[in-house]
Amino acid sequence: MKKLALILAPIFVPFSVYLVMTWAGEFHHMISFSLGYGLYWLGWCIAFPVWIMGWSGLKKILARVQDPFGTPALLGIILLAIPIILSFLFTGPFEGERDLWPESTFLMMLIAIPMSLWNGLLEEILWRGTFIQMFPKRLVLGIIYPAIGFGAWHLGPFLATETWNTEQVSILLGGGAILGLCWNYVAMKTGSIRYTVFSHILANIALFIALSTV
Repeated sequence: MKKLALILAPIFVPFSVYLVMTWAGEFHHMISFSLGYGLYWLGWCIAFPVWIMGWSGLKKILARVQDPFGTPALLGIILLAIPIILSFLFTGPFEGERDLWPESTFLMMLIAIPMSLWNGLLEEILWRGTFIQMFPKRLVLGIIYPAIGFGAWHLGPFLATETWNTEQVSILLGGGAILGLCWNYVAMKTGSIRYTVFSHILANIALFIALSTV
């Protein structure tokens, strides 16, 4: 049952966040953001993974490993660097969110950095940790499928706050999937999300730095 729930998660995650944010959007954009991402972070990224793999599984995917980048190590390092570079270069789908942040770049980063920390950690637990724990050494279910799901999840909050834009939707879905493939490969090869968390956090910060110049 848990494996089936995990397989269905990439469908229900964006759909549930979309419904909550659409409903809350009738009140205020900050309420919409708080409820939508609260459901995502607390429900899907914490409670759901703990239910799937337990606290012991959570500790396992965060444990130190002998080959933190996998083998060959250079490939792992390159794959961890790609998301950081891409996040800095391709901000298009997120530019509409710039108005939600303080005009001051300093204040924006003061909020964005801690958000990047917990978002990077929690997303890695869901989209990398649970899948490599439940589907070890499985190319499709351990790497490809959750990477597509990671890209698809971004459509939930985007479509709840923006009108449909084929180009932006394609970038979100495709770009998210590419980042997911990089992280999923390293996580699968190492059996740990320690360094994918680090890469994810830096990718988030790179995105905010790029947005601060918009």
